Amino acid sequence: MQSNTNGLLLACLPIGLLAACSSGSDSDPSPGSISSLLAPEGVSVVDPDTSAVSTGNGSFPNAGNQFPVNSDYVTDAASVRVIDPSIEAVDQANSILCQVGLTRFWRFVNEAPYRAQLDTALCGEEPDISESGTVTPRIHVFSMDVNRASNAEPQLASLWLPIDENGSPAMIHGELEVSASPSQGDRYGAFELRYVGIPDGGTAADALMYGMLKSEEGDNGFLFLEGSGDIDVPATNPGDYAERSQMVLTFNTGSGGGAAKITRTVRYHDGIGDSGALESTWRVVFDAANVVRQLDTDPAVALSRGDYENHVFRYNLYHNQGADIGQRVELSSGISVELDSGQYGWVGYYGAWAPLGESFENGDQVTAETESGDVIYDVVAAPGKLRRVTRDTLLLSELGTQRFEWWEGPSRFQIAYSGTEWQRLAEWNGSTESWDPIIPPTLIDVTAAGGFISMHSQYLGGVNYEDGDTEITFFTDRVVLGSDPVFSGLTELELYATVNGLKSEISLSDANAGSVYLPNANDVASAYRYEFDPSDMTLRLDSGSGVMVGVGLAAGVEPDQGPNTWGMQSGPLVTAAQRTAMTSIYDVFNEDEFYFYETGHNEWNKFIGLTDAGGDFLEFDPPLDVLYTHSTANDMNDDPTYDGQQILLNYNGPGRLFGIPGSPVDLGGEGQWWFPNFSLKDGTVIGANSEYIVRALGVEQTLVVDPGGATQLDITDADALVVPELSLYVMPAITVPPTITGPPAVVDGVIQ
Repeated sequence: MQSNTNGLLLACLPIGLLAACSSGSDSDPSPGSISSLLAPEGVSVVDPDTSAVSTGNGSFPNAGNQFPVNSDYVTDAASVRVIDPSIEAVDQANSILCQVGLTRFWRFVNEAPYRAQLDTALCGEEPDISESGTVTPRIHVFSMDVNRASNAEPQLASLWLPIDENGSPAMIHGELEVSASPSQGDRYGAFELRYVGIPDGGTAADALMYGMLKSEEGDNGFLFLEGSGDIDVPATNPGDYAERSQMVLTFNTGSGGGAAKITRTVRYHDGIGDSGALESTWRVVFDAANVVRQLDTDPAVALSRGDYENHVFRYNLYHNQGADIGQRVELSSGISVELDSGQYGWVGYYGAWAPLGESFENGDQVTAETESGDVIYDVVAAPGKLRRVTRDTLLLSELGTQRFEWWEGPSRFQIAYSGTEWQRLAEWNGSTESWDPIIPPTLIDVTAAGGFISMHSQYLGGVNYEDGDTEITFFTDRVVLGSDPVFSGLTELELYATVNGLKSEISLSDANAGSVYLPNANDVASAYRYEFDPSDMTLRLDSGSGVMVGVGLAAGVEPDQGPNTWGMQSGPLVTAAQRTAMTSIYDVFNEDEFYFYETGHNEWNKFIGLTDAGGDFLEFDPPLDVLYTHSTANDMNDDPTYDGQQILLNYNGPGRLFGIPGSPVDLGGEGQWWFPNFSLKDGTVIGANSEYIVRALGVEQTLVVDPGGATQLDITDADALVVPELSLYVMPAITVPPTITGPPAVVDGVIQ
């Protein structure tokens, strides 16, 4: 459950008397004689600066007042958190708190146990995105049981979360005990989160990890403890590893300040011997103006609480005009389905997700609950996906300093256009997993490379350049679903490839070596013929002997090195009519619309669809692609660095606006953090006809170094703090999850 953003240190904005980062009316406590209690969806050291963020509480720094008061733009709540390497330790606990918040547990007090399904991107985790742009969500399905005996007793939310622990099934058992909801005078209320990870079939003695996060009484701060293994026992075998994080934070509510101490201890066997217990300690002190932190004996660093950098990890799109002005742009991108085992998975536009140990196989039947009752669907599983591509262009003069990634045989390069020629600037070093600069840059002979270069852009996706052109070609693509109108009246779709036609029955040695393509056709007349069958959603190659052979890997082949471990894709595929009009094999790159085929051994390379009793495919909404040009006026940090950068934004539904690439940032401490290259200001208008408006839903803030220091603060004020010992940890009950029938009652924070 670790976040790729390297920090989920939430300090959620109070909305009225609620400090939960929920959305819409679902944050209201449930009715009844026994009231429900909320919990924060994360903790932090210092409060965030909300001056640049629309909080959903009548605060609109850049837009929003033009929308109806009951519109989603006005009412949606936002989360803003301050993150810092000194308190990275609480990342796991905050991730759990955020996700538990999305189960809407307070609406199910003293009701039957239920399931809640959520996409972890809503709590800051990046989805899996393949090199072809396929977005595979990371789905968690919680089992929840929430009880409160009376208004004088605490509320207990018991949770069970199946996880994949390095390919083996495990279960996180957790308990969230709440005695008082957060309020304006008590930011965290009174709560304790306890959790432990147990491998399937294991006992408490086999715990993979454990943790506790507990608020201190009366807005006095919190205690945190988390670990894995036993740091007090010597590491005797190579690979043995144990760690423990301990943190205490206290607030001085009168001064707006406080202090924290964080210790992290690790112990491991590096193949030579036991490392011993290695401890590092962060000390933090803060007041209304500054934060000062220090790691062990390193120099103390003073940060300004009046100077923040904003990094947005979650956005919504809203309608900017028409009858739905101010409302969220909703997409029907997938559904929850029940498998034969009784477990629940998800099938959608990009593919499918199934719990560990489960899968979607061709011919399986699944059940979806709809407003008109249960519907049984047949699963159609295919080894690849047909994608329709729409072509667009950018002038070479508009590229600026943008770098592209390019495979030249087995080698991977960063390349750029110098203004007169294409050059190799760096080569990927697999041993160090870094780019080695090429000094001086070397010229790319485009003619020798086949007359064109196919490359990848962080901002635009797949990009092509044809020798002699004054522009590059980039593409927006859509998965071709079984319900696509192109298949109307057809038993198969005839397609042709002249460049990079994929082979059939590809062996492991060829896949690892990158030898997956047929030789380029000699001329248009000798183009390779393929057929795509809409009944099984599979592409086949005409072998020339009247036999059609499945395109892609031979049965059982799984590439483990080279460029195809993430999958492979064909060159452009054109229709028979398009082929007839071509005069050169490279004319495929000039078509305004064509297809390509993605395949491979990974789940995200495959097609999963559903058909009803009549054989018709269930339709899903494709994502919205919007070409956007960035400017300082739209930058949340007023940063001009990326002015003029054109980027293809991809909206997959509420909370899922993708496309802005990220870069590592050194905040001090250990390792680097990963943030988007830029963040869009609330109220940014996008779309060819200004039809959409952007609003941040999740913001991470980092403090900027104060050049004047903070002489009023004394780092030794943190020395007296005592971090929680292991004796304070109370393991939650290790029990079998309750038997739950029916589909998830909550999906992505929305009660069904």
